[in-house]
Amino acid sequence: MVLRRSLTVVAAMAGLAGALALPGGCGLIDEDRVDCPEEITLTYSLDLITNKDEEMDQKLGKEKDLPLRLALEDYLKGIFVDKAHDVDLSFYNLRQAGDRTERITEIIDAGRREYDIRLVASDYQHLGVANLSGNGPVILSDDEKAENAELKEDALAATTVESHRTGIFSARKRMLIRKDESQHFDAHLYMANDAAALILNVDSCVFQSIRADFQGLADRFRINDSTYFWDRQIAVAADRVDVEPYLPRVSGNGPSYIWAYDEYWELWERTPVMLCAVGFPSRNVGTAVIGTTPYIWAINLYVTMMDGRTTLSQIFIGEPLPASHLMIIKGWLDADGSFKSRPSVPVNPEPTPGPDGPNPPTPPTPPGWVDAVVGVSVTLNWQGGPIFTPSI
Repeated sequence: MVLRRSLTVVAAMAGLAGALALPGGCGLIDEDRVDCPEEITLTYSLDLITNKDEEMDQKLGKEKDLPLRLALEDYLKGIFVDKAHDVDLSFYNLRQAGDRTERITEIIDAGRREYDIRLVASDYQHLGVANLSGNGPVILSDDEKAENAELKEDALAATTVESHRTGIFSARKRMLIRKDESQHFDAHLYMANDAAALILNVDSCVFQSIRADFQGLADRFRINDSTYFWDRQIAVAADRVDVEPYLPRVSGNGPSYIWAYDEYWELWERTPVMLCAVGFPSRNVGTAVIGTTPYIWAINLYVTMMDGRTTLSQIFIGEPLPASHLMIIKGWLDADGSFKSRPSVPVNPEPTPGPDGPNPPTPPTPPGWVDAVVGVSVTLNWQGGPIFTPSI
């Protein structure tokens, strides 16, 4: 269903009282009509192009993974969305120094919206943002002119910022409004942020607390030319996603779920830990190295052990995290709280027979699996303070 709304948008004229009123004489026969508004139609569509379902099918597609998948789906339900809750639309008259001449903000709760608009004939740049309300750390900044309008992490925040709470979408459209001509324009909103989840097998580790932050993600996005920037080295704090509510129950006596064997990597015995964050994208290519291996972004994992000591694992990721994408990373915690991207001992319940007994068990490589982790640096008994991460 297409929702329609009519509104009049007339460029503000310097020194003209009542700038938002129709110019005098526009309702009469007027051969000039230079300042009279022209009627156009602007159709807004929100286009979610994402790998989310594919990534979940690949990494959480087993029956035993259903509680993890349900928990992650619930956490991301306000991120990967197919409709705009709120929109912020700006029209910039490029023949008037590129100043914003009109701004429309409203709640639409729709994936498609059609506007009938009246604009004075001129050359416009139109920028739109959706779902910024309730996002948390991201603000719309410097938007009086189109070329400066940005979505950015709050500059007043510390180096560690909270995870985004909404999926942010943006649109841009050049609009040349001609006199005495009926025109239609289409504007498409595309997702500007993304998400990543870290899922940990904790069977071998007893700990007090666990947290993570993600480094190497952009801190601002310039809407006018869809460009991301990495001016501040920020860390996006991950949320711990509660899996317990999604486990089957028996007569209210607590979890009855048994984490069964996965023929690829995992042998879950305890409920895994899931940490997830939403932020702007990473770069497309690695700009730093661990050893001689380039990486693009990193996860800092902090595990506080029962004796109060904290183990810091810096997990270096070699795959980019693009806008509108989800990346799921799996790993293990050793007894000392350190992260491993492979189990210490390969698991396989049916080792292949050999002439002198069973051959050592080895896990097969999952079809289509891409291991994004290219390196790990572990600090036992981490004392706090700044974390050195090469420029990413």
